[in-house]
Amino acid sequence: MLHNPRPRQSGAETLEFIVVVFLLVVAVIPALYMLAPSLQKAVCNIVDSLSGTTSDCSAGIIFNDDFSQCPGKWANLMGSLSCGANGGCSAADKPTQTLGDGTDGEDYTINTKAQLNKGNGYGVFFRANENPKGKINGYSFQYDPGLGQFVMRKWTNGAESAPFAAVKPPAGYQWTGVPRDIQVVVKGDTFTVFIDGKQVLQGKDDTYKSGKVGLRTWYGGEACFKNISVTKP
Repeated sequence: MLHNPRPRQSGAETLEFIVVVFLLVVAVIPALYMLAPSLQKAVCNIVDSLSGTTSDCSAGIIFNDDFSQCPGKWANLMGSLSCGANGGCSAADKPTQTLGDGTDGEDYTINTKAQLNKGNGYGVFFRANENPKGKINGYSFQYDPGLGQFVMRKWTNGAESAPFAAVKPPAGYQWTGVPRDIQVVVKGDTFTVFIDGKQVLQGKDDTYKSGKVGLRTWYGGEACFKNISVTKP
């Protein structure tokens, strides 16, 4: 009995098959964020392999920057950071307000390493947006030796309110010259700050539901930031 040979698949058909598989993988990625982080990373790597792109495949990361380039991923509303071996550092002769591109969201966790070299402090914006006049609406955590406290403030059209949460650090706290691991957890109407792994401050407000992550320094000081990341809950 003669058997008809199976027809070979053409190059065009093979390419079509790869494209279909790629599109299917891309279509299910949002659902996979609900699964295990290791599976998320594996799928991300597969998509990069098929598409020829390079992504940050760490599970849950929606933004990160090592401040190797300036302005890089940042939109400056006031002043700017200078980048180099020490990270993103502010100039002492002018204040800085800058927001991270692509960081808009509701709930997220911000991690950065920051060092105040001199002056009255620095801040981390969250759920922040720029109004039509280039002014901030949102919130900030402030590392504030000028007040002698860690504080949270609400911003309305570029004006900061009195703190809605504040706490003094332990006696003898070293404000300057020491790199600090800063973490801000934004969830619902509750915001929690950790410094060097210890919870130091928590505040509540429900005015702003979503917005970007940013950094600020003020006149006469200098602060440097390294390896900032924003992750999903």
